[in-house]
Amino acid sequence: MSSAPANTESARSMLEKHLEQRYRELFEEVRHYPTPIAHCDDQLPWLIEQRTHALSQLQALREAASSAALQTLLAGYPRSADEVEMALVNQLGIALRRNAKSPQPVIPSAARNLLLDQR
Repeated sequence: MSSAPANTESARSMLEKHLEQRYRELFEEVRHYPTPIAHCDDQLPWLIEQRTHALSQLQALREAASSAALQTLLAGYPRSADEVEMALVNQLGIALRRNAKSPQPVIPSAARNLLLDQR
């Protein structure tokens, strides 16, 4: 990954898109997988496991509506064999920490009223 996303929403969006794409790729790979020989195929169970992981993490990401929920999700995020996914998870964590350190600016009431009057 060349540059960190600017904010939590862009980091979240990048991870969500990656998980969607990964799920679709694994779904198609499993769908077109040749018929395995009983007890001789290690690849198919691994593909199914990876597909299940991508779908469950995608669903959890979509259900995490707040920053606190995202932080909880990331704290318990299972290790993945997908290096891109783990890099995106790391970037989302960085964005969450960065946003937590820089609180929203407080606008004095006179300035806030002026802004509201201009609408």
